[in-house]
Amino acid sequence: MNTIIPKGGSKLIATTLTPQQPNNGLAVEWNLVHQSESKGIATFFDKLEIEFPHDSSSIERKFERCILIVTIDSLAQTEASSWCFALNGVQYSRGYEDSCHEISTTLLENGKTLALTITDIEKQQEEFKFGFVAMHTDMASGENRFFVSKDPIIVSKRRPS
Repeated sequence: MNTIIPKGGSKLIATTLTPQQPNNGLAVEWNLVHQSESKGIATFFDKLEIEFPHDSSSIERKFERCILIVTIDSLAQTEASSWCFALNGVQYSRGYEDSCHEISTTLLENGKTLALTITDIEKQQEEFKFGFVAMHTDMASGENRFFVSKDPIIVSKRRPS
């Protein structure tokens, strides 16, 4: 999925994540879906490319951002079990950490929603690979278990002139 950030502005992308426990010891795909309000179409994605304007001034760059809102699918919540984001909501893959501190995370709604704010003050391309971190609670036993999703990718770059 590609998104273009307006010069000096921001863009909000609302998504839904469906976490799942492993099946027979094997990881199961966690679906990340963007619901286009204008088109009414759900789009599954595992890579988000964010393009910032090339010719922004230093002041405009400070305010340019993409805010990715990730809400745990309400269908994942049952009387028997519950999910919420945990430990800041993300775990970076080795070698793909946020070295320039361009991604910040905020947990909202008792961990049911994660907000990732992506900025790109420098004029370079950077790729982030990470997994979503969620806690599963078995309501009968009270047992909590932590799971990490497959690595989605965020590519942050400035558009060429």
